[in-house]
Amino acid sequence: MWNRKHKLKSLDNERGIAALVMVLLGATLVAAISLSFLTQTQTKQYGASLASTGANALMTAESGLRYTEKCLLNNDPACPAVTANTDWTLLTAGFTKTFGSGNGQFDITFAPIDSMTVVVTSVGTYRGAQREVSKTIMQVPSCKLGVNVVTSCQAPNIHAQANVTGTVETGYCPSPALVDPVVFPGTPAGCPNLDYIVMLNAPVLLAPYHYCSYDHLVSYNITINSDVTIWVANNYNMRNASSLTINGNVTINVGGNWSMMDDSEIIVNGTLTIQTAGLFEMRNNAVINVNGGDAADALLLAEGNVTLTDDALFVGGLISNGKVILDKRSILTGAILADDVDVKKNTTATWAATAGMNSPQYNQCSP
Repeated sequence: MWNRKHKLKSLDNERGIAALVMVLLGATLVAAISLSFLTQTQTKQYGASLASTGANALMTAESGLRYTEKCLLNNDPACPAVTANTDWTLLTAGFTKTFGSGNGQFDITFAPIDSMTVVVTSVGTYRGAQREVSKTIMQVPSCKLGVNVVTSCQAPNIHAQANVTGTVETGYCPSPALVDPVVFPGTPAGCPNLDYIVMLNAPVLLAPYHYCSYDHLVSYNITINSDVTIWVANNYNMRNASSLTINGNVTINVGGNWSMMDDSEIIVNGTLTIQTAGLFEMRNNAVINVNGGDAADALLLAEGNVTLTDDALFVGGLISNGKVILDKRSILTGAILADDVDVKKNTTATWAATAGMNSPQYNQCSP
């Protein structure tokens, strides 16, 4: 009897030990799985952190490259790289910019190829990670007004008895065309209206300088002493020895045609930029920027054809998406850039390298 009870008690103990072992094994397995999961999670988090830091370093490097390219091409005086960027062999050794509370920076170095081409390398650093990007940057083409007296897409017709001083270039056909369309503010369509009134022989011009049509047909002078932009929805006309004196920086945008004749004159003491969507014509001793004028201070941007004839005089840069015609003793001092050019007998075109340069829209001279 005693042996039987002893055997049963031993069996119960063995079962308890086995159960305890199973519990311990289960706990160990759970701990191992938890540890593995924790380790994998930490590894993934660390890997994600490294990936994020590396991505930020790459973005920093690319930002440095874009910054340097922009300030080089725009000749920004605030850019640390601009020392003499007309000749990129003279660029500085490099520079560093730090941002983001000191967490990131880019280091720029240069490897000049020639005076107009340089390889820029940007190394971005972010919280210890580094990435490097490089790009070859070329200076934008120079404005042809500063290179030739006549630049045209089609072969120009220059008469043997025309007086042309300066080089002539053919086959320059930028696409899209250089002169951008004029975009008018307010409501020019259907004028005259409250936005665009009629200007007819008014002695002064008043803000906001919006006109449905502009007709200065009598012999008196209008003077502009400030920086203004004039908007003419339709045609601009000056006649009968009428005159306009510009003492500020003035832009005149014309949605139709421009016509000056009969000794009418524009005197430029500041800068004058003219942009026309239609035809541009000067006749019968019409004059722009001649009386003490500097060719750098006047720029004409014409979407249509341009005609200077019957002793017309123009000093400045002239850009046309169409054809430019000099006829009947007309004289241009500056430069012409157009699709087609016809310089007829007894006319004069004399190159001025600075033609139109002071105009705020001079950038339309390059594609």
